[in-house]
Amino acid sequence: MNSLNTWPYRNIPVYKSNFSKIEQQIKESDVLITDGTHRIVGLNFNEKDDSPKITVQCLRSEVAYAKQVAFSNQIRIITNDKLSAYFFHKYMTGDYIMAEDFQPAARIYAKLIRAGVVKYSRK
Repeated sequence: MNSLNTWPYRNIPVYKSNFSKIEQQIKESDVLITDGTHRIVGLNFNEKDDSPKITVQCLRSEVAYAKQVAFSNQIRIITNDKLSAYFFHKYMTGDYIMAEDFQPAARIYAKLIRAGVVKYSRK
């Protein structure tokens, strides 16, 4: 008898994923940090900026799609449960990582530079 237009369901906001926006944000990322199944946080570092930028945040149902997009665009995915949870809850998409949180992000970028995935040049 209860449909989605009746009393208990009427005022519940419906979250709709914008997959084309997520795809564009993932393409801007250098690396995605994931806990495996629940969340993904994307980072991008430009040499003109002082710290990495959070480019994308995905949750639950968007994670599988984000992994597919990252794989097809050859974007590295790193599994780090604590770091993905920390960045996901502390920052929003578009925020720059603050100085006190820069060291874990720098370690990830150091691994990517050594692997030759991310290009970095000193000026």
